[in-house]
Amino acid sequence: MKSKEKLFGLIVGFGLTSGFLSLKVNEFFTAPQIDVFNVPTVNLDSADFKISGIKGKNLIVNIWATWCAPCVKEMPYLVSLDQHLDQDRWSIVLISDEELNKIRDFREKHQLNLQMLKALAPLKDFGIKGYPTTYVINQDGEVLFRRNGDLKLFKQEFENSLQELGATMASLK
Repeated sequence: MKSKEKLFGLIVGFGLTSGFLSLKVNEFFTAPQIDVFNVPTVNLDSADFKISGIKGKNLIVNIWATWCAPCVKEMPYLVSLDQHLDQDRWSIVLISDEELNKIRDFREKHQLNLQMLKALAPLKDFGIKGYPTTYVINQDGEVLFRRNGDLKLFKQEFENSLQELGATMASLK
C-alpha cells in the first residue's frame, strides 16, 4: 500500500513541478509590456527618430544587439519579411542601445536594408530582460505579440499575429 502512496505522491509532485516550471518558462519568454513609442531613439545618421511618427502602419519592433547570436540568426527572416510585407501597411524597426558605430558596422557587414535605430537610454531601463525581444503592434498602437527569444521558437504564434493584421502566407516567406 505504501508503494502506491509513494507513486501517487511522485506523480502529483511531478505534475505540480512541471506546471510551475511551465509557467516560469512562459513568463521568461513573455516580453515586458513597454511603450516602444516612448523609447527615445535616433536613426543611424544621429537624427532624432520617433517611432510614434510611423502612422497608419502595423509595426514589428525588434530589440536586438550585435553580440546576440539569436538576433543575428533571425536577421535573414526579418529581411525576408521586410521584402514581402506590404510597405504601405507594415514597418519593421530594429532597436539597439549599442554605440552607433557598432550598429552601422553590423548593418554594413551584413548588408541589411532594415530600419535600425539606436536607443538613447539603456533598454534595460525600459524593462527589456533579454535579446532578441519582438513586438507586433497594430496601427492603433495595440500590442498583439510580445516575446523574448528567437522568433523561430514562436514562429507560428508570431505569424498568426501578422495574419490577424492582414499579412498573407505569401508575404510570410
